[in-house]
Amino acid sequence: MFESITTGFIIILIGIAAGLGMDIALKRIFGLEQPAEEDTSQALPGIADKLSNVVSRLAPISRTVMDSTRDSLDRAGSTMQPATFWAFRVASAAGFTAAGLVASLFVGGAKGLGIFAALVLTGIAIPQLWLLNERAKWRDELDRQLPDALDLLAICMSAGSSIDFALHTVGSKMDGAIAQGFERVANEASFSSRTEALLRFAERARVPSLTIFAASFAQSERAGGSLVDIIRDQAETVREQRRLKVESEIEKLGTKMLFPIILFILPVFLIVVLAPVLAQIAQTFTSLM
Repeated sequence: MFESITTGFIIILIGIAAGLGMDIALKRIFGLEQPAEEDTSQALPGIADKLSNVVSRLAPISRTVMDSTRDSLDRAGSTMQPATFWAFRVASAAGFTAAGLVASLFVGGAKGLGIFAALVLTGIAIPQLWLLNERAKWRDELDRQLPDALDLLAICMSAGSSIDFALHTVGSKMDGAIAQGFERVANEASFSSRTEALLRFAERARVPSLTIFAASFAQSERAGGSLVDIIRDQAETVREQRRLKVESEIEKLGTKMLFPIILFILPVFLIVVLAPVLAQIAQTFTSLM
């Protein structure tokens, strides 16, 4: 029985390793994971486009689903095409399904069926988990970079630059998520209003600080107030809110550390302190006997 359990455990590890190995390869193919030295502009090599076309032909996806996928990618700050993401989903599911079949053939029976089902579900879940992780990272980066972006925006406008030029400056001088977002706002503002472009950006990101700034910006444009003063005030407010958030997380850290300390350190401490005392008591009791 022990040997069968060991064999099953080894097969599970092999199946997971095979699936993860294929998933990593697929991420490299589709540009989801890039080596540090590679240019991210080459994120979608020709093979990814070919696989996207194959998936689109074999399993045509409705425009509604494509629009929903594009919206999900936008909310994660990703420039990936919906067809490419669906090709990645299909390839990931197929890779883990193949790994599950191999593992189930070795194990057999109910255990093999369970391993197969687990690996299939893993292959289906990984692309969505990747998307959720990218969304969380994008939002956190926006929240961190927003105060500096607002400071730069206010400096440009104080120097006499137009709002459109200031938005382009933030997009070109900064980097990361905030640069991409403001550059898109500046581009969209060329064929729609700045307010609408900024509100769309805030709606995609759903970052509270950015939402407040967009609403204040829209109110100022309608009322004709001083945009520079509002932008500076917003930068200070966002920076202060982030400082309070960090302090709150640090305070919570002490509470979170209390349980591990009680669970692991306190028993050891009591053993070290009480062991000599108990040994002395036992020795005294033995001598009296």
